[in-house]
Amino acid sequence: MPAGPVGLILSGQRADAAADRDDEARTQMREWIDAGSLVPRHVTYDGLESADGAFVDRLGGRTVGTTSTASATERSRSAAGVGAVVGDR
Repeated sequence: MPAGPVGLILSGQRADAAADRDDEARTQMREWIDAGSLVPRHVTYDGLESADGAFVDRLGGRTVGTTSTASATERSRSAAGVGAVVGDR
């Protein structure tokens, strides 16, 4: 089934047709993550100079999950528990 220009079609339903269930889905996914049944994937590229490669890899389907770039400073802060967590999970 082809996707329309505005949305994605899954099993004959538009994905945005279930937007009213986003909170329910997020809650369920959080429960799975907390229970260890679902492990989010996070791919981190080193340095801002890697951002273009990270973007191309993401669009090309070579990464799964969250794709980000991080500097050595961000990694140090993350390891120290300061600021946002950046790194492989």
